[in-house]
Amino acid sequence: MSAPLHSIRFHKTSLDELEALERRFRQIPFEAILKQDILRLGIDFDQGSLSQGDYKQKDYFIFTFDYVPLDSQSGDVRFKAPEEIRIQGGHFDLRPTIVSVRINPESPYKVKRSADRIELFLNDTSLGAVDFPPIPAYYQNKTKSGKAVGEIAPVIEWGYLIYLTVFRNCQYFGKTEECAFCDINHNY
Repeated sequence: MSAPLHSIRFHKTSLDELEALERRFRQIPFEAILKQDILRLGIDFDQGSLSQGDYKQKDYFIFTFDYVPLDSQSGDVRFKAPEEIRIQGGHFDLRPTIVSVRINPESPYKVKRSADRIELFLNDTSLGAVDFPPIPAYYQNKTKSGKAVGEIAPVIEWGYLIYLTVFRNCQYFGKTEECAFCDINHNY
């Protein structure tokens, strides 16, 4: 059986490596290269970055994709991290790029609040200003049974897609079992 994702150690990217990738793969938009690396390594958030007002927080509706289990996450991050971030500007003059959030306290990618804005850093270098997604208006509604609509039809891709899951338990394993690649039962 393979090791759980949260126990695997990944090579951490340096700024020099990102700059080399940008030079080597000029035919690929650099935003795609950076996005792939952020998804590979996850993101860490400082407490100040998550106290910026209203934004759409993560919906743990099926899979977390996080690098640490929910019960191992800091209370400052658990259920306070945004579903996605949008980064732009910074060291690489990024075009607006939306990246799904995978929590990883060990990540070299850190979202931090500076004096007047929130930024994504790789070590000490700002990779760009960060925005969090807005809360869809329909999230205020509830079904007749009292369930929040966002728990049934959460949005992803900055509100562009509604993510519906009809059967929320693993169809191959029992409620207390799951493979090493999935955390659907844990989240349900």
